[in-house]
Amino acid sequence: VFCLGVTVVHIPAGDIEGNMFELEDEPAGSKKQHSGSPRAKRKQQIITFSSLLYESLSMPSFTKFPDFAYTCLGRALFNAGLGGQVYLVYYLRDVMLVSNPVQVTSIVSVLALLGGIVGALPAGMLSDKIGKKPLIYTSIVMCIGSLVLFMLVGNVELIQMVGFVYGIGNVGYLSVDYALGVQVLPKKIVTIEEGASEEHSLERNTVSVPIDAAKDLGVFAMSATVGQLVGQIIYGTVLDQFSGTSDKGQVIYNTGGFLVIYTIS
Repeated sequence: VFCLGVTVVHIPAGDIEGNMFELEDEPAGSKKQHSGSPRAKRKQQIITFSSLLYESLSMPSFTKFPDFAYTCLGRALFNAGLGGQVYLVYYLRDVMLVSNPVQVTSIVSVLALLGGIVGALPAGMLSDKIGKKPLIYTSIVMCIGSLVLFMLVGNVELIQMVGFVYGIGNVGYLSVDYALGVQVLPKKIVTIEEGASEEHSLERNTVSVPIDAAKDLGVFAMSATVGQLVGQIIYGTVLDQFSGTSDKGQVIYNTGGFLVIYTIS
């Protein structure tokens, strides 16, 4: 920490907007290399450790960039919903009374991964043709339908097939989720000057560029972790309210608890 503080306490900031040069007219065949003088160069600024720390921990304004805020919220909610599958092993053990719930849960997980492999490529191709939002809506419907079927079917083989469908829906969302996050990153408008010469006047074009792509992508990625954390806290707390003890002293959970957590999920 001491070395980090000493290193970054005075870091000269480079030319952020880049240099633009005017080339000098020279006769043909001249061996002199073109040299340029910066037309617009931002004065170097000193970055202090406190300002660097503030910039690193600052969040984009969700009121100023609502699309980015909604995308982060949607990712958090989706990953919070994924947390419900952790308790499938207890559902198989206490509600369906499966003799080997861990093995069945493992098979369901493997089939969900296979479903993700099968659905990954078509999901990417469909997103290019029909857009990201329709694919996200379809994927969410598939995941919700799978959770409902988990509660309705009473056959282990059918639950395994539902896990395969769940994997397709899950990867359908994840395949376009990150691309959507990149698309809605907070951006700013900058003006680019180019085309200055004797024959052509200076042209100014405006483009939108991300304000801080690396940090904002970190915020977007963190929203998934926050969703999983909040989901696990809610599901664990709710399911604990529907717990009991068997004759052998083992903690068991009744159907009502699973109905509540999968409804939330």
